[in-house]
Amino acid sequence: MLMNILCACTYNFNFVLCLFTEPDVGMPQHEAQHYFKQLLSGLQYLHQRGIAHRDLKPENLLLDEHDNIKISDFGMATMFRCKGKERLLDNRCGTLPYVAPEVLLKPYHAQPADIWSCGVILVTMLAGELPWDQPSSGCTEFTNWKDNDRWSTQTPWSKLDTLVTSLLRKVLAINPTYRMNLEKIFEHKWCKMQLRNNDRSRDLVDSAAALEICSPKAKRQRQLSNYHSCHNIDDSITRNYCSQPLPVISGHVFKLPDDPQEHRFNFCFSQPAMLDDLLLCTQMNQTQSASQNVFQRLVRRMTRFFVTTHYAETVKCLTATIERLGYTCKLSEDNMTVTISTIDRRKLRLLFKAYIIEMDGKILLDFRLSKGCGLEFKRRFIKIKEHMADVVLRGPVTWPIAIATNTVP
Repeated sequence: MLMNILCACTYNFNFVLCLFTEPDVGMPQHEAQHYFKQLLSGLQYLHQRGIAHRDLKPENLLLDEHDNIKISDFGMATMFRCKGKERLLDNRCGTLPYVAPEVLLKPYHAQPADIWSCGVILVTMLAGELPWDQPSSGCTEFTNWKDNDRWSTQTPWSKLDTLVTSLLRKVLAINPTYRMNLEKIFEHKWCKMQLRNNDRSRDLVDSAAALEICSPKAKRQRQLSNYHSCHNIDDSITRNYCSQPLPVISGHVFKLPDDPQEHRFNFCFSQPAMLDDLLLCTQMNQTQSASQNVFQRLVRRMTRFFVTTHYAETVKCLTATIERLGYTCKLSEDNMTVTISTIDRRKLRLLFKAYIIEMDGKILLDFRLSKGCGLEFKRRFIKIKEHMADVVLRGPVTWPIAIATNTVP
């Protein structure tokens, strides 16, 4: 029997969680704990009703103006339990770096697979990078995690403290039978620990646990954070995180179909790689808006900057910089958008756009990822901004200008 299902959702002005994760650094431990516990609570609600999400990742976690997580994008969700009877799932769904290893083998149980994704999300929040490209034997980083102890000296694990690592070893257990369930995760010492929230320090209030984070790596993290705070360093290039490598499995590349909507401004996309294997390469929506206070909090995290040059000179300077860095670029017919293409260090295509926006007599360059890895995109943005340092306009962004010209992010 066919049924029509109408889903009613609240409308909120939201941000994507990955905007608040610094690439290669992560976020303060108390923030990661806060978001992680909220994510687990939301997942618990779904699982109690027999629903599996199957595509949990930072890009699908929204934040409202009250800093509350909202799980989004239920396109891959399914019922795994009905009238008390549970079924195994056999569709390979999700985004490769976040899927559980058993999902690639199928069939699999729904709940442990979602919990695995939460563990990978916690790693990215704390370390600002993915632990692996995919959980398969062809990935060295995953093999080290699975088969030997070499992972402990490699990033992202070397950035993490002992207590949270002990949690992740149980959440990211290879065998789903031994993987920690939600109830036990909530009872873990790290989840129950009261963390400081009055600064960016990763120190714990509980002195018994403080020894867990006194390693040299933890001290270096705090020193770096304190240095940025004391010297008022602009972190506009360090707050936007998105991980979206093109899917590659056992040497077979799943190519995504060209979508004419990809060229449209202010859209986000999730395109299945194959109809039978619903593994996604997703795009991040960077255009959510909220109150002005949240704008001010977010502005430094955006991949954008004002320049001191006029329009024509800006276009000339930008294209010359892109070519000097060895990237290819194409200017749109209206001369308002520069499309930049290159190959990242994983030999995958990286495509992003620079929108040239005039705002009250000033020129704003707004860079947005179209396809590829978000971390690689941020690294390219850093290089471009460094090479254009002579024309970058210093000083605070005036949000009244953005609001008046209807160009707020």
